Amino acid sequence: MKNNLDILIKQLIEKIPQDYQEVVLDSIAWAKKEYEGHNRLSGENCIFHALRVANTATDLHLDTDSAITSILHCILSDEHDENRERMYEEIEMKFGKEVIDLLENLHMINRGTDSDETGRKIITRYVLRNSKDIRPILIKIFDVLDDVRTIQYLPEEAIKLKAKKVFDIYGPLCSYLNLEPIKKEIEEIVFKHTKPEEYLVIEEKMKEESLDENLLERYIKELEELTNILDYKPKIFGRIKSKYSMYNKLKKLENEGKGTALSTIKDRMAISVITRSKDDCFLVGLALEEKTKIDEKETNDYITEPKPNGFQALQMSISSPRIKDMFVEVQILTHKMYYVNTYGPASHIAYKASKKRFAKPTDSFDWLEVLHKQIINCQTLSKQARSVPIQAEIFDDYIYVFTPKGRIIELVKDATALDFAYRVHTKVGHNATFAQINEETKELSTKLETGDIVKIITSKQDKYPNRKWMEFAIADSTKEKIRKALKNKPTVGK
Repeated sequence: MKNNLDILIKQLIEKIPQDYQEVVLDSIAWAKKEYEGHNRLSGENCIFHALRVANTATDLHLDTDSAITSILHCILSDEHDENRERMYEEIEMKFGKEVIDLLENLHMINRGTDSDETGRKIITRYVLRNSKDIRPILIKIFDVLDDVRTIQYLPEEAIKLKAKKVFDIYGPLCSYLNLEPIKKEIEEIVFKHTKPEEYLVIEEKMKEESLDENLLERYIKELEELTNILDYKPKIFGRIKSKYSMYNKLKKLENEGKGTALSTIKDRMAISVITRSKDDCFLVGLALEEKTKIDEKETNDYITEPKPNGFQALQMSISSPRIKDMFVEVQILTHKMYYVNTYGPASHIAYKASKKRFAKPTDSFDWLEVLHKQIINCQTLSKQARSVPIQAEIFDDYIYVFTPKGRIIELVKDATALDFAYRVHTKVGHNATFAQINEETKELSTKLETGDIVKIITSKQDKYPNRKWMEFAIADSTKEKIRKALKNKPTVGK
């Protein structure tokens, strides 16, 4: 076991800039001492898990402070609660205030994702909104990745809970943060453990079609040859839909009466060809028509006639006789089209956020572009600077506060304790007298901030809202409930 630990340390240190290797070694020594006697369900000491998380962070070229935070993150477990204040003092003295801030943010993320009474979408939005720095979210995802890789040591109920969080919280977070390979891995593992029969059915169907990375590479190579008509090499890349995604798609198609054959999933293998101009898109399209078999029903010119959400691409379904009699989705588009499709209203994330399959996607994800550029900036500068923050204003039209039981309540920006009361329940709003915010007594007009813990103190007798409340009610729903109650209030004397 010691050798395994030495290997993990060596792998990590080799990826740390030389100027910061000593401080990372110090953090490992400190963590080994503090984690002594604290083992995971697998029986191994927490230091192994912490070092694997740190290695993932450095594999993705995050900065040194992210690596140190990853090494120290296990102190956030309940086992360390009684020593946390002392630990924080030592960490700040040895490794700096920024590491403390990252750990505090990570603690906030744990607090939010542990809320069993809150809708998963709200939890995801809360985590993104309250993270002044995105690095702790990345570390949390790396933490989950290692947890999932050792999921076999968890009790059955814990596996089900972990799976739900992976599908509802961490998977979407991976999509937001451009971590699709991690999303695919964690979803595939929990899918295999929670629905083993369904997993095997999909796996067998994929084997029957030889649907694997080798087939994908052969199709990409074919497209590289067919695009030799251009005087440059276009960017060509592809992906195979995950087993979990195919399972969900087959369920949807089955409900629509379209069968459960894998061939009903038109994008089970999808390839993108990025060209320099619209004319080049059509030239490549003509080459595919001449050299491959085309499914006309699944071929659409969204360049000449874009989708209502702005999506543009020449979308084709092709089959190459030289490779396999299987249709593959190919999107041919320019760099600009790809950029708009990735970050605009037509992005996959915006499409998913629309909830309905054929709904017009939302355009409220402009921050994705900024966020992805910030992550790339951190990866670029991590060799020169010990700490490179990753910051973006996300869901800044909302705030997220807690009930005393840990439920997260989403409110509009600048919302007051009164808005909170009415969001909890109309009757709570009508009977509100004052609020306790972070255990301090406050007026109902007090504005709330993300992360506040709010308790509403109500009258023991039913009452009607005060007309003056309209002056500090922020949410339209709050105002409407007050208006309705006042309108129905009996007139004195009648």
